[in-house]
Amino acid sequence: MSRRKEYIDRKGYYFIKPVLDTKIFDFPRIDPRVEALDYKLSLCGQFATKNFYCEKSGVEHLLKSTHSPFFCEIRYCSRPECLVQRFKRQLQTFQDIQRFHGLKKLWHFAIGFEPVSEIEFKKNFTKYKKRFEYVLNRYFGNLRKKGVNPQAVRVLDFSFKTEGMVYLHYHFGAIPLPGNRISPSLKLMQETRIRMISRMKIKTNFHLQSFGLASKTGVLSYLSIRASGMYKYDMIKNPRYKHLKIGNLKESIKLEKYLFLNQILTKEEYLQSFYNKSHFLTIGGLPRPPPHGSNITDTMPLFCEQHGALERSDIRIEVLFDQNILKPPSPSVNYSKIEKIDVEIIKIY
Repeated sequence: MSRRKEYIDRKGYYFIKPVLDTKIFDFPRIDPRVEALDYKLSLCGQFATKNFYCEKSGVEHLLKSTHSPFFCEIRYCSRPECLVQRFKRQLQTFQDIQRFHGLKKLWHFAIGFEPVSEIEFKKNFTKYKKRFEYVLNRYFGNLRKKGVNPQAVRVLDFSFKTEGMVYLHYHFGAIPLPGNRISPSLKLMQETRIRMISRMKIKTNFHLQSFGLASKTGVLSYLSIRASGMYKYDMIKNPRYKHLKIGNLKESIKLEKYLFLNQILTKEEYLQSFYNKSHFLTIGGLPRPPPHGSNITDTMPLFCEQHGALERSDIRIEVLFDQNILKPPSPSVNYSKIEKIDVEIIKIY
């Protein structure tokens, strides 16, 4: 057997070359980002102690300590416990928006774009998202000039309308317009949309669908489901409200009602298009809600007895795991131990 020489070239590949032979064997190197993602996913569900330290004065001191299961909060994770926690945290975040306080209903509307192929969605999602959001920003900018400025939360959604095609669209939960402005505003929004499309150099068709007013809890629950990484398998064209349905999130996950990102994207595709990307946005001057801790049960302490009010940047979080963190948790799930959560979900047809 000949001697071998190992080295890494500039493209990031491992090469093993026999010294007495000219034949080269190359093996693709494992992406370190994928390894880091796998590691973080393996921690999900393990018990950990979480310590919150104030660093405002330059000398840190302990603010709070908790002991509970750690949830990775990564939208690629499909562990039911993590999904439930993500939903709870996202719903609480939306409910903390001050301008929504006291409202019983929100205006729910959606803006959708022409479907793209599943291959394009997987490989070039960022390109389409950038273009679509550019169009949205121009659209709402034009509306503001005409006196229409919806203050809303915006959440990206997608569904498989037909085999091999993905329908990218955005849902909005907005502060309702005064009754005498609803019809004129919708008419102006449609006219502005048509005029804008006709003048585009790069044609990007989009449509506006208003679902009217619905309960605030229902709209925010719907948006939270999508922002948490739970999607629909299909959607009929031109959706409309049919009814509100009270559903149990745990049972819905157990019955495989939702589609998850790890069912349609590889880890590499997820890292490229979704990881560490914002999953909701506020528009129209609606203030963003205050930050929460990574676990809804571990709310971020934003007050210090020594320094008063704190910003998120003033706090350092230390997480200490109880078990051997090199061993991933079992993929099996005991659904009976998942907390029961009843949520009001807007069913769309």
